[in-house]
Amino acid sequence: MNNDVIYREACLEDREGILGIGKMYNGMDYMKKRIDKILTDKDILCYVAEIGGQIVGFNSMVFGQDYAVKCSLRVHVNHRKRGIGTVLSEHLISASKEMRKDAMAKILIVSLDNSFYRDQMSDELGAFAKYTCLHKMKYTSLCTTASSVRNFARDTPFPSEVKQPTADEFFSFMRQHTSLFGDDFIVYWDPRTFDSLQELYDNLEIFIYKSSIAFYKIFHIETATRVDIDMFGVSASDMRVFVTAVLHRLNEGIFENKVEVLLFNRLDVHLSDDDVLQEKLNWTPGLVSSMTNRHERWLLRLNE
Repeated sequence: MNNDVIYREACLEDREGILGIGKMYNGMDYMKKRIDKILTDKDILCYVAEIGGQIVGFNSMVFGQDYAVKCSLRVHVNHRKRGIGTVLSEHLISASKEMRKDAMAKILIVSLDNSFYRDQMSDELGAFAKYTCLHKMKYTSLCTTASSVRNFARDTPFPSEVKQPTADEFFSFMRQHTSLFGDDFIVYWDPRTFDSLQELYDNLEIFIYKSSIAFYKIFHIETATRVDIDMFGVSASDMRVFVTAVLHRLNEGIFENKVEVLLFNRLDVHLSDDDVLQEKLNWTPGLVSSMTNRHERWLLRLNE
């Protein structure tokens, strides 16, 4: 029974209570570093679930100009399997529609990396079709040591056919390869269209290899240096080339002892150890997900 649960908008005074829910993602959680921004940013709406004065659940919605990203869902381990996450999400989405109808009217991004989201979205996409799925990618999370990346960059040459494009080269590539992208697609967790290419070029690092393209971003979290790589038009064998190029760039800015790499690619691309240079980099299953489970990122349009 959930009659004892209070669902409400979060405030800055909830900071310690939210952190008290516990770390997620096996230590790769970003919440501790981002909590103050999440609770004060006017473009982020946060909701909590509270029982007897204790924060037991948290969820947030990040708004863009015409989209929303639902993220940060977490429920305290002692209160799971009670439907709290589901009801919390319903309250958040309902409040989001009232607060930012412009953003919620178009698209929503979710990461399907656990059974809760899979079950929830299967219902949403079922007979009543609350959403239309526009775009799917799968992601693989890999982890290694900073010393392994440094040794790899020292011993392995930068792939000569990989190009870091100028603005003109990037726009030309995108015009010539429109079949790689839908009308709406995702790069680095943000929805994109061909109207937002300048923003892509301005905010992300880009590599081009033959008829394939990779967008990547490096950032630092609590326990590792992390790089997210979105790849389009990539076969499994091309993956090795992009991983090599990005790790050369990553080598210039590693401050932590571990390196976490998230590879985003088409659902039908299946990776072997050779494709990700396992012998040279000694990858272990990453802390964000694992190499053996299928984790997906979906771009959804909310139906009226």
